Amino acid sequence: MASRHDEPAGERLLCQEGVALAPPGPPLLASDVYLAVDKVLAVEPSGRTDSNALLFAKAGLWVRVGARVQLTVAGPVAGSIGWGSAARLTHRVVVADCQGGGAAAWLVWPGGFWVPRPACL
Repeated sequence: MASRHDEPAGERLLCQEGVALAPPGPPLLASDVYLAVDKVLAVEPSGRTDSNALLFAKAGLWVRVGARVQLTVAGPVAGSIGWGSAARLTHRVVVADCQGGGAAAWLVWPGGFWVPRPACL
């Protein structure tokens, strides 16, 4: 779920780690967020020992420059999200007021979803 907050809390993505790149299509999650939620992602073994993070599905996170965005895995879902060069598993990711991006007007971070078994987050 994506939402805007004046004072977001959670794992904050570092703006300088975002790469200036336009998303591959129109925003799919919210007007300031592109995340491939319109298709089933392939999962691979994550290499982690945490029983709630045995599988990984790669998905870049695009955020419009200057946007304040919070993504949260809600409810009793066994799974985590994470983006950035050293993605930390969390249930909440925050991007706040990143500047730059050049002509693309968007920043993208590598990362994705960690789950114990194939599931919808």
